[in-house]
Amino acid sequence: MTATSEFFSGLAMKELAAVNGLLDDPEALEKFWSDNGYLFLKDVLDHAVLSEVRAVIVEALTARGLGVEEDEDFIWSGKPFDDLPRYPEDIYARQPARNFVSAPSVNAVLMKVLREQPFWIPISTYRFTPPSEDPAAKLFVHQDGYFNQGIPFRICWIPLVEIDERIGGIAVAPGYHKRGFLHDSTQPPRFPIPDDAIDPADWHRAEWDIGDLLVMDRRTPHVGLSNTSDRVRLSMDVRVIRASDPERPLVGTIAAIDPNSVTICEPSGETTLVVDSETYLRKRRGDRIPLEDLASSYQVGEEAMVAHAGGRALVIRPVVY
Repeated sequence: MTATSEFFSGLAMKELAAVNGLLDDPEALEKFWSDNGYLFLKDVLDHAVLSEVRAVIVEALTARGLGVEEDEDFIWSGKPFDDLPRYPEDIYARQPARNFVSAPSVNAVLMKVLREQPFWIPISTYRFTPPSEDPAAKLFVHQDGYFNQGIPFRICWIPLVEIDERIGGIAVAPGYHKRGFLHDSTQPPRFPIPDDAIDPADWHRAEWDIGDLLVMDRRTPHVGLSNTSDRVRLSMDVRVIRASDPERPLVGTIAAIDPNSVTICEPSGETTLVVDSETYLRKRRGDRIPLEDLASSYQVGEEAMVAHAGGRALVIRPVVY
């Protein structure tokens, strides 16, 4: 097996099962989650809230002449996205996900999923995928939790436009979350999952509409599929955890940092944690920052999130809404 655009475009994938009918049956919902490592919910999110997020992305892309005006169904202009940063400042500076995660209608949905108050992990990603120019391009099959170990979050993937098979969307390998992390730890900095780790017959996908929500376990393998249409694909993903979870990370500002420790200031006070060679240091990308670059990669006063256990920092990464 080779995880390429050609491979996935020729693969007859199974359909993800929508589980809206289980939202009022906590026991059945939890069993489906435990067995499959995902929950697919149709049309549960507030369209107006999603429209606000999409408008920020569309405004930034349209200003670059990329042809994604809403009244044109996000038709691609043909202009390459080569000069578009993966994390455009004019999108991230406006933090559209912050309004999304604070919306009462969104939190009401997650209350049903989690059965208690959600705590939103400040890791948000906005995705804008033009039609693929290289149908054989390598796709990055991954498990988000590998790059954020120590944070038991759930991933919420949200389509911001209608996404059919040509536009691509996301593919998921249900049940593989029970096999642990599949990434090859001997191949830094991206630690890819070996090509033969997932049976091709186990990949699933769906047709996506605005208002849909895909919740995934942090260990569930997934991959963004190629866009072979004439439109730009827009989506967002955010992360959530139960507010009572004892493994909830620290989220605050860096009060002090040196090669051996980091101090995080939260409203409740300051916490100092040991940093060592096992701490996963990262910026927005999953690529690992060497320990010797710690002090130059993070700054006092910068917002950060730190997963921790036993007085040690497991992961340090920036706050990104």
